[in-house]
Amino acid sequence: MTFTTFADLEAADETPLFYVEPRGDKPADPTTWPEAWRQTEFVSYLRRKYPSVVVSSFANEGKRGQRMAAKMKGMGLLAGMPDVVVWWDGGVALCEFKGWDARGQAGKLSQQQVETCNRIHRNGHPVGCFYRGKVAIDWLRGLGAPLS
Repeated sequence: MTFTTFADLEAADETPLFYVEPRGDKPADPTTWPEAWRQTEFVSYLRRKYPSVVVSSFANEGKRGQRMAAKMKGMGLLAGMPDVVVWWDGGVALCEFKGWDARGQAGKLSQQQVETCNRIHRNGHPVGCFYRGKVAIDWLRGLGAPLS
């Protein structure tokens, strides 16, 4: 993509090249709405049921002071990284989770997340964004993850 003016650059929002689950209806139980709850349940389930699969997260969320943000960036933290990485024998995939806030509004990918996930996708690694753990597990199975 070539930019000739700053206006071109500012209008260059990317769209996801990777799988994004349609949000669907929010669950009836508000305690299951938050992204953190969804991610925790997903990681816990995979670790308990499939111990040969390696599951880890990137601690990218939360507010940090300028000093801590600079330190974390210097140590390699990349803005927009998906929440969870899943490794299995011969494969790897990255999962971003979204939920609903206290008002019932569905979470959305930020432009930084889209750009980072698109870079990962362009480098040949599967990335997906999910509202539901079951959909993420089915997607991983489709990629060959041993989640029978």
